[in-house]
Amino acid sequence: MRVAAHWICCLLLLTACATGCSTFGAGRKVRAQDAPPARMSITDGTPTGESEVRQASFEDSSASSDVGQTEESFWESFSPTKLTQSAKKSYYQATGTGPRPDLARFLYAEAEAKYKAAISAPPEMRRSMLLEAASKYAQAAKRWPDSALEHDGFYMAGESYFFADAYPQSNEMYEKMIKKYPGTKHMDTIDARRYAIAQYWLEMTNDKPESVFAVNYTNAKKPWRDTRGHALRLYDKIRIDDPTGKLADDATLAAGNAYFVSGDYFKADEYYGDLRKAFPGSEHQFKAHFLGLKTKLLCYQGSEYSGAALDDAEKIIQQMRKQFPRESEEEREFLTRAWAEVRFKKAQREWDTAQYFVRRAEYGAARLYQETLVKDYEDTPFAKQAQEQLTKQRDLPAEPPKRLEWLVELFPREKPAKPLFYNDSPAPKK
Repeated sequence: MRVAAHWICCLLLLTACATGCSTFGAGRKVRAQDAPPARMSITDGTPTGESEVRQASFEDSSASSDVGQTEESFWESFSPTKLTQSAKKSYYQATGTGPRPDLARFLYAEAEAKYKAAISAPPEMRRSMLLEAASKYAQAAKRWPDSALEHDGFYMAGESYFFADAYPQSNEMYEKMIKKYPGTKHMDTIDARRYAIAQYWLEMTNDKPESVFAVNYTNAKKPWRDTRGHALRLYDKIRIDDPTGKLADDATLAAGNAYFVSGDYFKADEYYGDLRKAFPGSEHQFKAHFLGLKTKLLCYQGSEYSGAALDDAEKIIQQMRKQFPRESEEEREFLTRAWAEVRFKKAQREWDTAQYFVRRAEYGAARLYQETLVKDYEDTPFAKQAQEQLTKQRDLPAEPPKRLEWLVELFPREKPAKPLFYNDSPAPKK
């Protein structure tokens, strides 16, 4: 009986926690008019004019009404969802950190006033005021999730951090906003900000390359480590977050150029190829072909490796002459030299393969490559050498003689394996 009474008491206690926490923490409902209205309008990061922030459908959980709700059964009160909701509501009420639209409006109004004051403040005071405004914008966004105010709070926090030269924090706010509101109307502005940040970080590392062990504790403009990696990641985020945006092709070209300068030609080739295929209408198409041709030639590692880079380079040269006749004429000297280099290296591959079979006395296979050189690569020096070899080896056997053939005949020959399934029935008569 004592055990049963103990369990009954526990169940009653859990029921009270699950269903009555909101009653214990309920307070006065704050009206919207108690806090100053938030008004804003953004043009290139500078507030001008006034337009009221649209209210979203989010409602404060503490103000929800129980009217019209169906009566829950006893065991439904102990479902994981109900227990989680009750625990979260109790935590918010105990700590004062839950959603509060009234406080969000108030913080946003304070942040907007601070931001406008910072724009006209003296330069020595502007940065600290912008940082304070950014903090309030971020707090306002946190206090009203899934609302238009959260959207604008993230955006203005990013803008404030950007103009305060706190670029890592600025990018963090932009990424939070894009993750939650991917179709934001501010996408073009955000792309421009992030593109400028990436360029700035790359210039810093080009002037003074960082050690892999370097850590930044003092410069608020840089990430805490790996500045170059963060810059390249920003280019990728611009391409991924807004693939049809105005700066998607610019970011692709910039990333390819960064890898090209650092000597990572295979990675640069990926970006130039992506620019050629994914952005056919880009103004950077000729650059993508021109620099892509250079990377193809630099990616080729010799006749012992794949010749795909040479085949691609040959196609790019032909494409450039057809698609960009005027620009190709301006770069005629380079393209002529590149074409000769591609032809020479492709012929060299055929010659090296032919010599491999010559060393094995497999003259029949060697003739195939020698004849290809004479027929298709007559503009290279290997054609003449192949013709001379063909003349000398004309009477030589196609295959070398078998050595110790009598010894091979001593070993029994394997019978051909029978198929697992076969039909041994006689064929039908016609």
